[in-house]
Parts: sequence; structure tokens; C-alpha cells
Amino acid sequence: MVEIWKDVDGFEGFYQVSNLGRVKSLARVVNDYRGMGKHNKERILKPKRKNVANSYLTVCFSKYGTITTHQIHTLVARAFLGDPEAGQEVNHKNGIKGDNRVENLEWVSRRENIMHASRVLGYKNVPVKCVETGQVFISQTVAAEWCGNDSANICVATKRPTRTAGGYHWERAKI
Repeated sequence: MVEIWKDVDGFEGFYQVSNLGRVKSLARVVNDYRGMGKHNKERILKPKRKNVANSYLTVCFSKYGTITTHQIHTLVARAFLGDPEAGQEVNHKNGIKGDNRVENLEWVSRRENIMHASRVLGYKNVPVKCVETGQVFISQTVAAEWCGNDSANICVATKRPTRTAGGYHWERAKI
């Protein structure tokens, strides 16, 4: 497969991303702390994972003294699949978070992403029910987004009936 490079939005002339999921820093002159011009060569950036071994690959960008961290799969999707519709996120079709090739990525809704993890990858979602409203959610994560809380708090609330999460009581549900 031929590697195709595209500029990263907001970092044109600084960084590019490829259809194979690689990121490179472009050659340019950068001022050091003394204001002296330093010639940086073009180079492929080494991706890093946050503390968790199963987390997404990230790279750090530096532009005019400001350092920002970006997830590689999001950079690839934005460059090659276009901007997402409101509420969409990137799904890795094969479930491998380190496989950031464009053919392995797609924009999906949060619900579609969770269902993909459950049906295709075999991850187990725990459906929960809000006691006050009777509404059933396919996972604790979706319920947490709905009530503006954290899924870990909902998990605790399902195990202890006196606890609340997001101002609601929760119990496990059957779908």
C-alpha cells in the first residue's frame, strides 16, 4: 500500500499524518530558548501510550511554545475520513487500538461503538436502569453520559442501593 501524507488541521507546515497511521514532524526552523534558530529535520514521531497498556496511541505537538497531546486515530480519521458529525467518535473496526490505518477506522455514534465492542469484539456491557425514570441504558458508560457522571460511580450505585450517581439511583437491567 502506498503511504499518503496529509497536513494535520491547525498544524499545517508543522505536522502530517499518513493513511497508515504514522505521524511526522516536518523540517523547519525553530527558535530555542535563546531566540536562536535551530534546524529541525523531518522525522517520524514515536507514538506513546498513556499509563495503561491498552490505551490509545498518542503524539505530542509543539507549536509556538505550546505543547498539545493528540490521539493518532483521531488525527487519521479527521485527515482521511473528514470531520465527524456531532456526537460521533472513532471506531477501530478490528478492535486493535494500535492499528490506526485509515481502512481500520470509521466515524460512529457512541452507541454504535459500544454495540460494536459488545457484538464484534465480545466485550461485555452491563445494562443499567435508572430507578427514578425507568429508562434502561445499554451500558454504564452511556448512562453516565446521560446523567453527566462517571461510569465508575454508576457501577458503585448499582451495587449499593443507598448510593446515587448523577442524582439518580441505579440497578442492573436485563435487555
